[in-house]
This record gives sequence, structure tokens and C-alpha cells, in this order.
Amino acid sequence: MSRPLSVSRDVGPRGKRPENPEWLASVTFDETLGEADVRLIDEVGADPRRVERSNCIVVFDGVLSDRQDPVKPVGHAGAPDTDAAHVGAAYEVLGPEVLSRLRGTFALIVWDRLRHQLICARDQLGSQPLFYAEQPNGILLSSSLQRLLSHPAVSRELNRPALVDHLCHRWPDAGETHFASVRRVPVAHVLVWRAGRLEIEPYWALSTPEAWIDDDELDEFDGLFERAVRRQLSLGAAGVFLSGGFDSVSIAAVAADVAQRRGDPIPRALSLAFPHPDCDEAEIQKSVAAKLGIPQTLMNFDEAVGPGGLVSAGMELSAGLPLPLVNPWRPAYVRLGEDARRHGCTVLLTGAGGDEWLTVNPFYMADLLRRGDLLGASRFAGTIMRSYRRSHRSMIRFLIWQVGLKPLILLAGRRGAQRIAPDLVRAKRRRDLEHLSPTWVKPSADLADEVGRRIEQRIEQRAREPEPNGDHGFYFRGLDSPVLHPERSREQEEDFEIGSRLRLRIQHPYWDPDLISFLCRVPPRLLIMNGREKALVRDAVNRRFPGVGFGRQKKVTATGFFRERLQREIYSAWNQIGGATALGALGVVDPQVLEQSVAPILASGNLRRLHGLWEVMILEAWVRRQQL
Repeated sequence: MSRPLSVSRDVGPRGKRPENPEWLASVTFDETLGEADVRLIDEVGADPRRVERSNCIVVFDGVLSDRQDPVKPVGHAGAPDTDAAHVGAAYEVLGPEVLSRLRGTFALIVWDRLRHQLICARDQLGSQPLFYAEQPNGILLSSSLQRLLSHPAVSRELNRPALVDHLCHRWPDAGETHFASVRRVPVAHVLVWRAGRLEIEPYWALSTPEAWIDDDELDEFDGLFERAVRRQLSLGAAGVFLSGGFDSVSIAAVAADVAQRRGDPIPRALSLAFPHPDCDEAEIQKSVAAKLGIPQTLMNFDEAVGPGGLVSAGMELSAGLPLPLVNPWRPAYVRLGEDARRHGCTVLLTGAGGDEWLTVNPFYMADLLRRGDLLGASRFAGTIMRSYRRSHRSMIRFLIWQVGLKPLILLAGRRGAQRIAPDLVRAKRRRDLEHLSPTWVKPSADLADEVGRRIEQRIEQRAREPEPNGDHGFYFRGLDSPVLHPERSREQEEDFEIGSRLRLRIQHPYWDPDLISFLCRVPPRLLIMNGREKALVRDAVNRRFPGVGFGRQKKVTATGFFRERLQREIYSAWNQIGGATALGALGVVDPQVLEQSVAPILASGNLRRLHGLWEVMILEAWVRRQQL
């Protein structure tokens, strides 16, 4: 990077084993005495993940970064120096406040003897999952959904209403899973049991900045970014999923510098070569790896997904996962992960999060138009058009109408209608939600009432959402969405599951809580300096890799390639599985309507509808495996 990287202190023990053997914790409540007992099921001997102190019992699974930060004293002389012991000591000093101050990748369970309460949380941004199943006299918890479902007291009954909402992209309950008896602790939330009641509460949040950072504070970004990368390098030898974009390239550059400075293993670049002109970045990937002096695996996409193709590989992978596949590109990256493991990597770094936190939410256009800043709107539109590969006509329509005038008109109309005819507003919201349903989603009679109730639940949630007020109302409203959206939890859970199977961790430095908290305070004008997005890394990357073309690079997407693959592969894969028989038997879809829809959708080439077919096939494969 161009500016000196200021963070030089160690951020945690290096070389820690990333493997997490499946564990299951049992919490048994004695409500008469107001006490609880926390045990690890199948625990043999002393387990370093569990520690018992005078005021608390702690189960900590994962890796703790910056261990000296929450509280320095770990305990008496001779006490085991484990992450669980450190957290236990910190909790005795700070109590529940310690949650927001811990950094790392973890699931945490604490029985607080003084306060007579149980708290269970995952790290602030959900890198590690935490699932639970309530029992008559307690609760079972685990980071592994499969391990939790293996307990004889936990039912494997499918959550049929959630399967309907899965296909409709409705998320009325962030805590539910596809199993009726199992829930998740949502990202940035904590499960609390006290006085016989179990509640889910937020414990960490991105707050609207009281003041933007000043221009001279922008230098802090480099230090925070390096620390975010170093926290992940403490897990051991790293591989970097290296595309040709700014996010992964910036991470690879910092990781290579830090590893060389500390004498750690040099990172390995892991790249896919896409056979499509819109997303072929192989030359950039090779150039970056060569200039950094790091070894590289450059794998052809078709070799990575296998002879069956992307759709069939996704169905096969989904069938074996605890929850249906989220990321359609996952099969290719699993193959890259296998290669990384063979080369000794224990952690994989990705550029995920860069698109969310280094860019300006496009709904910022609505803020600019609302305050009449036409010059600012024009400059913002120019920045976006210079940063993305889309036709000027479609981009202008998107910016001026879709994320500019339309939100303002809808907001004004909703405010007026809410005062005059609130029932009309509610009816409109219901139509909008129902419109999300593909034509083949036809809940059976025994499901229809519950699906309708969930739609009403989502309407109530939307009615309680704060309106975008102030000069940056639309911009601020978009800050929490990437963190709290239920799909974010599922993506993180998928990363964790795939990583566990590969015996490594998949980590995202741009999803670091301290880095994100800083970036939320960076005003939009600094995120788009010099008329292009990702200004905080663009100039530095361009200087680090002269001649590659990063200064004028536009965002590369694989949309066209994905559309072509779906059109090419879905029909044969669909015939191979013989339709959505399992989902039809559950009353989730109408198999006949779905069958009649396949050919027209393939002919239309509509990406949204093609992706809908992909989703139903992925879910069908998963449901069939659950019913075996």
C-alpha cells in the first residue's frame, strides 16, 4: 500500500490450529435455585474450550485475537493460558460488556453465577455460527448444525414455511433455520436466559456517525486494514482467493508484506480462470502474484467445477450441507480450497466485504436529489459510470430513477397514504411481498395460513423500520443491511462448514468490526475521491502494480457468464433429477407449474428467473438428502 502501515504490535498467538472438532454444549437450568450447569457433551478429560471460575463458567470455541486488549490479567500463576481462560478472566472484570470488546472468530457461552444469567453469542460479524435447540429443562448449543441434529432430543423435522420463504426471498425471522426445532443466534446478537426467560438481544451495532472523519484522519485506514489482515494471518499459513479486483488484490499485497516482515509463511494466491471475456482476469491475476513474489494456483473454471458442470456440482454439494447452498460459485472455490490445503494453508482470505464497505451505497443518489444537490448528483452518477461495466443508458436509468427519484416518490406517497389510508399502505406492502413468490411456489392448504401469517409478520417489521430522514438518511439506512440481513448469516455458516470440512478457516478481512466501524465514518466524498469508487485502495493498488491498469479499472462481474451457464446446464440437470418431487410432496411448490416454466425461462434468458430455477433445484437436492 502507498502509505506506511502503522500497526506493528502482535495481535495474537500465531500458528494456532484452525480445526474445530465438532462440539455440543448442554445447559441445564435449575429454575428453583436460579442456577445452571454448562457441560460439553462427549467431553473427555479437560477440554481447553471450557473453563470454570468462581463467578462464571465459560465455553469458548474459536480463535481470540488481541488477547491483551479486553483485560490483561489472565488469572493466577499456573492457570492454563487458553482463550477460554482469558475470556473467563476478562468476564469476571467486565461482565457482559466484554462481548463487544472481544475480537476474533468464536462462539461463546457464559453462565454468570453472580447475575444468574446465561449469555450465548457468536463474534460480532458472525464468522462462526451458533445454533441452539430449546429443551424442557435447558438448551443445547453448537457451532455445528449437524452435531446438534445428531442429538436424540433434537428433531430433524423440516421447517416447511421457511422453505417457502427461502424460494420467495422473504426473511421474517433472522433466527430460524430450515429445521423446525433448531434456531441460530443472529449476527451481532446474544441469546440471554434470565429468570426463566430466553431472549435475543443486540450486543453490537453500527451506529450512525455523529461526525464524519476529517480528511487527515483517513491515514488511519491503512493501520486498521493491516490489523484486520494480521488478525487472520495469526491462524497460520494463508491462501488468498485472488481475483483481478481491488478487494482481493489489496488483501494479497498486505498479507505478503506482513508475512515477509514477520517471517511467516508466504501466502499462496488461489485464482480461477473464467472462460468468458467479460470476467477473464487471468493475466491480471498472474501479474499481481508475480509482482508480489508469491506462489499461485491458477485453475481453469471448468476443471474446478468438474465434468458435470456448475449446476450439477452445486446440487451435489448442497445435498451434503447442513443447510442449502447459498453461493452458486462455491463448488469451484471448494476445489481451490482443497488445493490450498494440499499446499499447507490453514486459513483462506477473501476480498468479500470490499463491495459493501469501500463503496458508496447507490441510494445515496436519493439523498442528493432530496436536498437539491444536482451538481453532487451529477458527479456521483459520473463516478458510478466510470467504475462499473454497464451501458450508460441502463446506468442512468438505474441511478436517476431506480435509486434516485423512485425512493423519494414512494416515501412521499407512503407518508401521505399512511395518514389518509393506512390500510392501503398495508395492502400495498402485502402485494409487494407476495410478488416475490415465483409462480410455482404454491403452499398447500395446511401451509397457506402459516405462510400468510409470516407475510403479515414481515409487513409489521417493515412498518417499524425507521424512515430515511436527514441529509444522509438513505445512505445511513443502508449501513446495517449488509450486517443484519439473514442471508449474511447463511453465507457465514456456509463458509464455516466448508472450511471445517477442508480443515481450514475461510476469513474476510474487510468484515473486521474495527475496520467497518471506521469505514462507516468515512464520508461518501472520500470513498469516491478522484471520480472513481474504492478510492481508499484504488490509488495505492495502482501505484503498487504499475502498468496493470488498476487506475481506470471498472468492476468486473460474471453476470453474463453465469447466465450462459444456467441456460446451458439447467435443462439436462433438471431432467436428471426428474423435477421437484420432494418439494412438491412437502406442499412447497406445484411441480406441474414448475415443469411448465422451465423451457420458457431458459428461452427468455432472464437472469432473475434463471436464478430462481437454480435455487429450487439446489433446495430440492438438499431436501431429498434430509429425507433419507
